[in-house]
Amino acid sequence: MGVLAVILNKAGVSLGWMYLAMGVFIGSAVIPIVFMLLWRKANSIGAILGTIIGCILGIITWLTVTRIEYGRINLDTTGRNAPMLAGNLVYILTGGAIHAVCSFLWPQNYDWETTKQITMVEKEKSQLPAEEFREERLMKAKTWIVKWGPTTK
Repeated sequence: MGVLAVILNKAGVSLGWMYLAMGVFIGSAVIPIVFMLLWRKANSIGAILGTIIGCILGIITWLTVTRIEYGRINLDTTGRNAPMLAGNLVYILTGGAIHAVCSFLWPQNYDWETTKQITMVEKEKSQLPAEEFREERLMKAKTWIVKWGPTTK
Protein backbone atom coordinates (compact mmCIF):
# COMPACT_ATOMS: atom_id res chain seq x y z
CA MET A 1 0.00 0.00 0.00
CA GLY A 2 2.88 2.32 0.73
CA VAL A 3 4.39 1.75 -2.71
CA LEU A 4 0.99 2.36 -4.33
CA ALA A 5 0.59 5.59 -2.33
CA VAL A 6 4.00 6.83 -3.51
CA ILE A 7 3.20 5.97 -7.14
CA LEU A 8 -0.17 7.75 -6.96
CA ASN A 9 1.41 10.75 -5.24
CA LYS A 10 4.09 11.02 -7.95
CA ALA A 11 1.33 10.80 -10.59
CA GLY A 12 -0.42 13.76 -8.94
CA VAL A 13 -3.33 11.80 -7.47
CA SER A 14 -4.23 13.24 -4.08
CA LEU A 15 -5.81 11.31 -1.25
CA GLY A 16 -8.91 13.54 -1.58
CA TRP A 17 -9.34 12.63 -5.24
CA MET A 18 -8.81 8.95 -4.45
CA TYR A 19 -11.42 9.13 -1.68
CA LEU A 20 -13.96 10.66 -4.06
CA ALA A 21 -13.13 8.22 -6.86
CA MET A 22 -13.66 5.32 -4.49
CA GLY A 23 -17.40 6.03 -4.70
CA VAL A 24 -17.09 5.83 -8.46
CA PHE A 25 -15.55 2.39 -8.44
CA ILE A 26 -17.64 0.71 -5.73
CA GLY A 27 -20.89 2.70 -5.79
CA SER A 28 -22.69 0.42 -8.21
CA ALA A 29 -22.39 -2.51 -5.79
CA VAL A 30 -24.00 -0.78 -2.79
CA ILE A 31 -27.68 -1.52 -3.46
CA PRO A 32 -27.06 -5.03 -4.88
CA ILE A 33 -25.13 -5.93 -1.71
CA VAL A 34 -27.94 -4.61 0.48
CA PHE A 35 -30.50 -6.56 -1.56
CA MET A 36 -28.44 -9.75 -1.32
CA LEU A 37 -28.23 -9.42 2.46
CA LEU A 38 -31.85 -8.47 3.14
CA TRP A 39 -34.12 -9.57 0.29
CA ARG A 40 -35.15 -13.20 -0.16
CA LYS A 41 -35.85 -12.79 -3.89
CA ALA A 42 -32.49 -11.16 -4.69
CA ASN A 43 -30.92 -12.70 -7.77
CA SER A 44 -27.15 -13.28 -7.86
CA ILE A 45 -26.90 -12.75 -11.65
CA GLY A 46 -28.84 -9.49 -11.24
CA ALA A 47 -26.36 -8.37 -8.58
CA ILE A 48 -23.41 -9.05 -10.88
CA LEU A 49 -25.06 -7.41 -13.91
CA GLY A 50 -26.21 -4.41 -11.86
CA THR A 51 -22.73 -3.88 -10.48
CA ILE A 52 -20.91 -4.17 -13.80
CA ILE A 53 -23.40 -2.25 -15.97
CA GLY A 54 -23.89 0.39 -13.25
CA CYS A 55 -20.13 0.89 -13.03
CA ILE A 56 -19.71 1.23 -16.81
CA LEU A 57 -22.63 3.68 -17.14
CA GLY A 58 -21.42 5.61 -14.10
CA ILE A 59 -17.91 6.04 -15.52
CA ILE A 60 -19.37 7.17 -18.86
CA THR A 61 -21.61 9.69 -17.06
CA TRP A 62 -18.77 10.89 -14.81
CA LEU A 63 -16.43 11.56 -17.72
CA THR A 64 -19.16 12.97 -19.99
CA VAL A 65 -20.29 15.49 -17.38
CA THR A 66 -16.65 16.42 -16.74
CA ARG A 67 -16.08 17.04 -20.45
CA ILE A 68 -19.31 19.05 -20.89
CA GLU A 69 -18.87 21.16 -17.74
CA TYR A 70 -15.13 21.88 -17.95
CA GLY A 71 -14.10 21.15 -21.53
CA ARG A 72 -11.34 18.73 -20.56
CA ILE A 73 -10.83 15.56 -18.57
CA ASN A 74 -7.99 15.53 -16.04
CA LEU A 75 -7.43 14.89 -12.33
CA ASP A 76 -8.60 18.37 -11.38
CA THR A 77 -11.83 18.39 -13.38
CA THR A 78 -12.84 14.79 -12.62
CA GLY A 79 -12.58 15.48 -8.89
CA ARG A 80 -15.06 18.35 -8.91
CA ASN A 81 -18.50 18.10 -7.37
CA ALA A 82 -20.83 18.07 -10.41
CA PRO A 83 -19.15 15.19 -12.27
CA MET A 84 -18.73 13.17 -9.09
CA LEU A 85 -22.36 13.69 -8.10
CA ALA A 86 -23.65 12.72 -11.55
CA GLY A 87 -21.42 9.65 -11.74
CA ASN A 88 -22.27 8.47 -8.23
CA LEU A 89 -26.01 8.86 -8.75
CA VAL A 90 -25.86 6.83 -11.96
CA TYR A 91 -23.71 4.16 -10.28
CA ILE A 92 -25.92 3.68 -7.27
CA LEU A 93 -29.31 3.99 -8.95
CA THR A 94 -28.48 1.98 -12.08
CA GLY A 95 -26.88 -0.87 -10.13
CA GLY A 96 -29.89 -1.06 -7.82
CA ALA A 97 -32.46 -0.78 -10.62
CA ILE A 98 -30.89 -3.53 -12.74
CA HIS A 99 -30.61 -5.83 -9.76
CA ALA A 100 -34.22 -5.16 -8.72
CA VAL A 101 -35.57 -5.83 -12.22
CA CYS A 102 -33.62 -9.10 -12.54
CA SER A 103 -34.75 -10.16 -9.07
CA PHE A 104 -38.41 -9.49 -9.83
CA LEU A 105 -38.22 -11.31 -13.17
CA TRP A 106 -36.17 -14.29 -11.92
CA PRO A 107 -36.41 -14.41 -8.10
CA GLN A 108 -33.82 -16.59 -6.42
CA ASN A 109 -36.04 -17.22 -3.35
CA TYR A 110 -33.17 -17.81 -0.94
CA ASP A 111 -33.91 -20.17 1.94
CA TRP A 112 -32.76 -18.45 5.12
CA GLU A 113 -32.64 -21.80 6.96
CA THR A 114 -29.05 -22.29 5.80
CA THR A 115 -27.98 -19.12 7.61
CA LYS A 116 -29.60 -20.40 10.80
CA GLN A 117 -27.21 -23.36 10.70
CA ILE A 118 -24.18 -21.06 11.15
CA THR A 119 -22.65 -21.59 14.57
CA MET A 120 -22.95 -18.51 16.72
CA VAL A 121 -20.19 -17.23 18.97
CA GLU A 122 -22.33 -17.75 22.07
CA LYS A 123 -22.69 -21.46 21.25
CA GLU A 124 -18.94 -21.80 20.76
CA LYS A 125 -18.28 -20.02 24.04
CA SER A 126 -20.67 -22.26 25.96
CA GLN A 127 -18.72 -25.33 24.91
CA LEU A 128 -15.53 -24.09 26.58
CA PRO A 129 -14.75 -25.33 30.09
CA ALA A 130 -15.82 -23.03 32.91
CA GLU A 131 -12.14 -22.72 33.93
CA GLU A 132 -11.52 -20.53 30.85
CA PHE A 133 -13.78 -17.82 32.30
CA ARG A 134 -12.33 -17.60 35.81
CA GLU A 135 -11.31 -14.06 36.77
CA GLU A 136 -7.64 -14.82 37.44
CA ARG A 137 -7.28 -16.64 34.11
CA LEU A 138 -8.83 -13.72 32.23
CA MET A 139 -6.60 -11.21 34.04
CA LYS A 140 -3.51 -13.29 33.19
CA ALA A 141 -4.56 -13.32 29.50
CA LYS A 142 -5.15 -9.56 29.58
CA THR A 143 -1.70 -8.95 31.08
CA TRP A 144 -0.09 -11.06 28.35
CA ILE A 145 -2.03 -9.21 25.60
CA VAL A 146 -1.07 -5.78 26.98
CA LYS A 147 2.59 -6.80 27.25
CA TRP A 148 3.01 -8.68 23.96
CA GLY A 149 0.06 -7.61 21.80
CA PRO A 150 0.12 -4.91 19.11
CA THR A 151 0.35 -1.33 20.27
CA THR A 152 -1.35 1.71 18.81
CA LYS A 153 0.78 4.80 18.63
